[in-house]
Amino acid sequence: MASLRMRRGKWYSRTQWWDGKSGLTYDGVQVFLAPGLPANDMVATTISNLYYGCGILEDLSEIRLIDTSDSLGDQNVRFVARWKAGVQVGLLEEVTYYS
Repeated sequence: MASLRMRRGKWYSRTQWWDGKSGLTYDGVQVFLAPGLPANDMVATTISNLYYGCGILEDLSEIRLIDTSDSLGDQNVRFVARWKAGVQVGLLEEVTYYS
């Protein structure tokens, strides 16, 4: 791994930049942490190609409203929801995956 050097108040290693405030960039593209993605993997695509996906029609999905006026004597309602959610890809041809 190449050593990092300081130039104009920013740390750099060839085309990788980090100034401690705006995040890490590589060739002008901002790099984000993706929770759930393995440590040595990387995915590149446009944000318009990513969608929120959820499995609300499965048997394990649940949404409940609990009226607490009988048990606690207040005028509150509690909301309980359990379902699966994740990132879905629109066009697989527009995704680059590195492992």
